[in-house]
Amino acid sequence: MSGRLYAYNHDGRAPFGWTEVLTEERPRTSHVTTARVCAVLTLGYLAPWAVAAGRGRPDSGRIGLINLFAGWTVIGWIAALGMARHTEL
Repeated sequence: MSGRLYAYNHDGRAPFGWTEVLTEERPRTSHVTTARVCAVLTLGYLAPWAVAAGRGRPDSGRIGLINLFAGWTVIGWIAALGMARHTEL
């Protein structure tokens, strides 16, 4: 097919019941790229909390809150990551 979308029509107006369906244009490439970059940055921002939860830390909720509220500063993000990677003795 040539990029057209067809749907089955039950009312009998179209031959063999198939009609062409109008579709919206695809999103511009810049919007898709922006969305993907934002998704990756969000995952990176929440990485300390994911590390803490993955390591089974009992204080992963506290680390998640520190990451959420202070992670926007580089120091807060590094502190949360350090807390998540720290092994308990």
